Amino acid sequence: MAVIYEEQDAMQCAPLNIWPWEEEQDCPNTQAGSDGESIGNCPFSQRLFMILWLKGVVFNVTTVDLKRKPADLHNLAPGTHPPFLTFDGEVKTDINKIEEFLEEVLAPPKYVHLRVSVLRYKFGAGDHSLQTCHFSSGSSPRLWMYPKLAAKNRESNTAGNDIFAKFSAYIKNTKPEANAGLERGLVKALKKLDSYLNTPLPDEIDADSMEDEKTSNRKFLDGDELTLADCNLLPKLHIVKVVAKKYRDFEIPADLSGVWRYLKNAYARDEFTNTCAADKEIELAYMDVAKRLAK
Repeated sequence: MAVIYEEQDAMQCAPLNIWPWEEEQDCPNTQAGSDGESIGNCPFSQRLFMILWLKGVVFNVTTVDLKRKPADLHNLAPGTHPPFLTFDGEVKTDINKIEEFLEEVLAPPKYVHLRVSVLRYKFGAGDHSLQTCHFSSGSSPRLWMYPKLAAKNRESNTAGNDIFAKFSAYIKNTKPEANAGLERGLVKALKKLDSYLNTPLPDEIDADSMEDEKTSNRKFLDGDELTLADCNLLPKLHIVKVVAKKYRDFEIPADLSGVWRYLKNAYARDEFTNTCAADKEIELAYMDVAKRLAK
């Protein structure tokens, strides 16, 4: 996938290019859906799209033939794997750095000309092309009130950060004798996340109350609004839910009320559901990654 983001300040102009076509050691290659039209599976591209959506960037889709792909895609950051970002001659290859950069650049308030294009590779039904999405603020600078998305509580940024690694080891295992132990490791990581979600945050605690702390009912990691921490974790957590059920008949335990509340609230938000691949696309993406247990 590729996102081209371009900002013009009222006084100066510098192009910003973001190319969120992801590959990760424990993630199948990113692609569009199997039909060549729908969203393909990639939690890291979804992470960036959620950030742009939450920042208020709106886009729609047209199609460009990959055989005549834009010159910008040639010889861009050779030797690196997307996602990467280029700005004013500088290349950023770390997705966390890209996130930090977006949070800094799309910050309130600011007068800008804004143009966003999104290019997504399509590899379905013999279609090898690009989808291009465009957004523009118009010819005149506008005052954009971009929301800050950083979590207030540092612990929210690391909550659940071991789940995907545990899931990867579990789903790629071929040894029946190791399956139970790897499953326990995944459940342990999920329970740790559940505990965090059910533990009240400092601003949920009434210092003057004589009552014991109650269970938190917040919607997301850092409160009732989505933050950068959620953009990172939710796409991965959804993959865990879908793939583990499909290939290991494993379901997130029903008694993990915090995790299920978290997912339910995510599924109620357009920022998540409209940037998420369909379950069947996620299953197809992991068809060759998930290993059968040897008999």
